[in-house]
Amino acid sequence: MTTANLCRLLAILFLLGSSQEPRDQPLSKSDAPIYLAVRVSPSRTTIVSGETLNLKVDILNDGARPVYVCKKFDGMGWPLCGVSFELKDSKGSYGPSGTVGGPDFGPDANRAVPLSDVLASDWILLEADHSYGAIIPLNPQTYPQLRKPGIYRVLCAYSSAGVVEGYFGRVKATPAETASLMLKSFSGRVEGNPVVVQVRARGK
Repeated sequence: MTTANLCRLLAILFLLGSSQEPRDQPLSKSDAPIYLAVRVSPSRTTIVSGETLNLKVDILNDGARPVYVCKKFDGMGWPLCGVSFELKDSKGSYGPSGTVGGPDFGPDANRAVPLSDVLASDWILLEADHSYGAIIPLNPQTYPQLRKPGIYRVLCAYSSAGVVEGYFGRVKATPAETASLMLKSFSGRVEGNPVVVQVRARGK
Protein backbone atom coordinates (compact mmCIF):
# COMPACT_ATOMS: atom_id res chain seq x y z
CA MET A 1 0.00 0.00 0.00
CA THR A 2 1.37 3.40 -0.98
CA THR A 3 1.76 6.20 1.52
CA ALA A 4 -1.03 8.17 -0.19
CA ASN A 5 -3.49 5.27 0.03
CA LEU A 6 -2.60 4.71 3.69
CA CYS A 7 -3.32 8.37 4.47
CA ARG A 8 -6.70 8.14 2.71
CA LEU A 9 -7.59 5.01 4.74
CA LEU A 10 -6.67 6.66 8.04
CA ALA A 11 -8.76 9.71 7.13
CA ILE A 12 -11.81 7.54 6.35
CA LEU A 13 -11.46 5.65 9.65
CA PHE A 14 -11.22 8.94 11.54
CA LEU A 15 -14.40 10.26 9.92
CA LEU A 16 -16.27 7.05 10.66
CA GLY A 17 -15.19 7.16 14.28
CA SER A 18 -16.19 10.80 14.73
CA SER A 19 -19.69 10.14 13.34
CA GLN A 20 -20.61 7.68 16.12
CA GLU A 21 -23.24 8.68 18.64
CA PRO A 22 -21.68 10.11 21.82
CA ARG A 23 -21.93 7.93 24.91
CA ASP A 24 -24.19 8.91 27.75
CA GLN A 25 -22.32 11.04 30.23
CA PRO A 26 -22.69 10.39 33.98
CA LEU A 27 -24.88 12.84 35.86
CA SER A 28 -23.15 15.56 37.81
CA LYS A 29 -23.92 15.86 41.51
CA SER A 30 -26.19 18.83 40.89
CA ASP A 31 -28.27 16.82 38.39
CA ALA A 32 -28.42 13.57 40.33
CA PRO A 33 -31.78 12.70 41.94
CA ILE A 34 -32.24 12.35 45.69
CA TYR A 35 -32.41 8.77 46.95
CA LEU A 36 -33.20 8.10 50.60
CA ALA A 37 -33.63 4.71 52.23
CA VAL A 38 -35.16 3.91 55.61
CA ARG A 39 -33.75 1.03 57.62
CA VAL A 40 -35.62 -0.24 60.69
CA SER A 41 -34.45 -2.77 63.29
CA PRO A 42 -36.03 -3.65 66.65
CA SER A 43 -33.93 -3.90 69.80
CA ARG A 44 -35.79 -7.17 70.49
CA THR A 45 -38.03 -9.25 68.27
CA THR A 46 -40.04 -10.52 71.25
CA ILE A 47 -41.43 -8.37 74.06
CA VAL A 48 -43.78 -8.99 76.97
CA SER A 49 -47.30 -7.58 76.83
CA GLY A 50 -47.27 -3.96 78.01
CA GLU A 51 -43.57 -3.38 77.40
CA THR A 52 -42.14 -0.61 75.23
CA LEU A 53 -40.87 -1.59 71.79
CA ASN A 54 -37.63 0.22 70.90
CA LEU A 55 -36.92 0.63 67.18
CA LYS A 56 -33.68 1.83 65.60
CA VAL A 57 -34.50 3.96 62.56
CA ASP A 58 -31.76 5.04 60.15
CA ILE A 59 -32.13 7.37 57.18
CA LEU A 60 -29.55 6.50 54.54
CA ASN A 61 -28.53 8.82 51.71
CA ASP A 62 -28.30 6.46 48.74
CA GLY A 63 -27.88 9.30 46.25
CA ALA A 64 -24.86 11.16 44.91
CA ARG A 65 -25.36 14.53 46.59
CA PRO A 66 -26.02 15.82 50.11
CA VAL A 67 -29.60 16.13 51.36
CA TYR A 68 -31.16 17.63 54.48
CA VAL A 69 -32.97 15.32 56.90
CA CYS A 70 -34.69 16.47 60.08
CA LYS A 71 -32.92 15.93 63.39
CA LYS A 72 -36.03 14.91 65.33
CA PHE A 73 -38.13 12.00 64.16
CA ASP A 74 -41.09 12.32 66.54
CA GLY A 75 -43.06 14.69 64.27
CA MET A 76 -44.45 16.57 67.29
CA GLY A 77 -43.23 20.04 66.30
CA TRP A 78 -41.83 22.09 63.47
CA PRO A 79 -40.84 21.27 60.81
CA LEU A 80 -43.40 18.90 59.30
CA CYS A 81 -40.93 16.06 59.13
CA GLY A 82 -40.49 12.76 60.94
CA VAL A 83 -41.28 9.07 60.99
CA SER A 84 -44.61 7.32 61.45
CA PHE A 85 -45.40 3.76 62.49
CA GLU A 86 -48.18 1.28 61.92
CA LEU A 87 -48.72 -2.17 63.43
CA LYS A 88 -50.47 -4.86 61.40
CA ASP A 89 -51.74 -8.36 62.16
CA SER A 90 -54.23 -10.73 60.57
CA LYS A 91 -57.14 -8.66 61.91
CA GLY A 92 -56.16 -5.18 60.80
CA SER A 93 -53.86 -2.15 61.07
CA TYR A 94 -53.20 -0.05 64.15
CA GLY A 95 -51.71 3.42 64.33
CA PRO A 96 -51.05 5.63 67.34
CA SER A 97 -54.04 6.25 69.58
CA GLY A 98 -55.38 9.69 70.51
CA THR A 99 -54.99 12.96 68.63
CA VAL A 100 -51.90 15.08 68.47
CA GLY A 101 -52.24 18.85 68.43
CA GLY A 102 -50.53 20.92 65.79
CA PRO A 103 -47.07 22.32 66.49
CA ASP A 104 -46.75 25.76 68.03
CA PHE A 105 -44.03 28.32 67.54
CA GLY A 106 -44.84 29.82 70.95
CA PRO A 107 -43.67 33.44 71.20
CA ASP A 108 -42.34 33.21 67.62
CA ALA A 109 -45.72 32.28 66.14
CA ASN A 110 -46.02 35.53 64.19
CA ARG A 111 -42.33 36.07 63.48
CA ALA A 112 -40.51 34.80 60.42
CA VAL A 113 -37.50 32.72 61.46
CA PRO A 114 -34.26 33.10 59.46
CA LEU A 115 -33.34 30.10 57.36
CA SER A 116 -29.92 29.88 59.01
CA ASP A 117 -31.61 29.41 62.41
CA VAL A 118 -33.84 26.53 61.35
CA LEU A 119 -31.01 24.81 59.47
CA ALA A 120 -28.88 24.92 62.62
CA SER A 121 -31.61 23.78 64.99
CA ASP A 122 -33.74 21.35 62.98
CA TRP A 123 -31.77 19.80 60.12
CA ILE A 124 -28.70 17.71 59.33
CA LEU A 125 -26.98 17.80 55.95
CA LEU A 126 -26.53 14.12 55.18
CA GLU A 127 -23.66 13.40 52.80
CA ALA A 128 -23.86 10.67 50.17
CA ASP A 129 -23.41 7.14 51.56
CA HIS A 130 -23.97 8.40 55.10
CA SER A 131 -26.82 7.71 57.51
CA TYR A 132 -28.48 9.38 60.45
CA GLY A 133 -30.57 7.55 62.99
CA ALA A 134 -32.28 7.43 66.34
CA ILE A 135 -33.88 4.93 68.68
CA ILE A 136 -37.61 5.56 68.87
CA PRO A 137 -39.72 4.02 71.64
CA LEU A 138 -43.21 2.74 70.87
CA ASN A 139 -44.97 2.58 74.20
CA PRO A 140 -48.27 0.82 74.97
CA GLN A 141 -49.91 4.11 75.95
CA THR A 142 -49.55 5.35 72.37
CA TYR A 143 -49.79 1.92 70.74
CA PRO A 144 -52.29 -0.06 72.90
CA GLN A 145 -51.90 -3.08 70.62
CA LEU A 146 -48.60 -3.74 72.37
CA ARG A 147 -50.67 -4.86 75.36
CA LYS A 148 -52.24 -7.66 73.32
CA PRO A 149 -50.29 -10.87 72.66
CA GLY A 150 -49.77 -11.62 68.99
CA ILE A 151 -47.42 -11.33 66.05
CA TYR A 152 -47.25 -7.93 64.38
CA ARG A 153 -45.63 -6.44 61.31
CA VAL A 154 -44.30 -2.99 62.11
CA LEU A 155 -44.29 -0.55 59.20
CA CYS A 156 -42.30 2.66 59.23
CA ALA A 157 -42.12 5.64 56.86
CA TYR A 158 -40.08 8.85 56.78
CA SER A 159 -41.96 11.93 55.54
CA SER A 160 -40.80 15.48 54.95
CA ALA A 161 -42.57 18.56 53.64
CA GLY A 162 -39.23 20.20 52.82
CA VAL A 163 -36.76 22.48 54.54
CA VAL A 164 -38.70 25.68 53.88
CA GLU A 165 -42.16 24.32 53.03
CA GLY A 166 -42.36 22.39 56.30
CA TYR A 167 -42.88 25.57 58.31
CA PHE A 168 -45.96 26.90 56.52
CA GLY A 169 -44.29 30.12 55.39
CA ARG A 170 -42.72 30.93 58.75
CA VAL A 171 -39.15 30.75 57.41
CA LYS A 172 -37.45 33.86 56.05
CA ALA A 173 -35.28 32.93 53.07
CA THR A 174 -33.93 34.93 50.14
CA PRO A 175 -34.63 33.71 46.58
CA ALA A 176 -30.98 32.69 46.29
CA GLU A 177 -31.20 30.64 49.49
CA THR A 178 -34.40 28.98 48.35
CA ALA A 179 -32.86 28.15 44.96
CA SER A 180 -29.77 26.59 46.58
CA LEU A 181 -31.98 24.41 48.78
CA MET A 182 -33.73 22.88 45.77
CA LEU A 183 -30.71 20.61 45.31
CA LYS A 184 -30.63 19.51 48.95
CA SER A 185 -34.22 19.55 50.20
CA PHE A 186 -36.30 16.38 50.10
CA SER A 187 -40.08 16.50 50.02
CA GLY A 188 -42.03 13.26 50.04
CA ARG A 189 -42.42 9.91 51.78
CA VAL A 190 -40.09 6.91 51.94
CA GLU A 191 -41.24 3.51 53.20
CA GLY A 192 -38.92 1.52 55.43
CA ASN A 193 -38.42 -2.21 55.63
CA PRO A 194 -41.12 -4.00 57.67
CA VAL A 195 -40.07 -5.85 60.82
CA VAL A 196 -41.89 -8.64 62.63
CA VAL A 197 -42.30 -8.49 66.41
CA GLN A 198 -43.99 -10.94 68.77
CA VAL A 199 -45.84 -9.73 71.85
CA ARG A 200 -46.22 -12.58 74.33
CA ALA A 201 -48.40 -12.79 77.40
CA ARG A 202 -46.90 -12.12 80.81
CA GLY A 203 -45.78 -15.22 82.69
CA LYS A 204 -45.38 -17.29 79.53
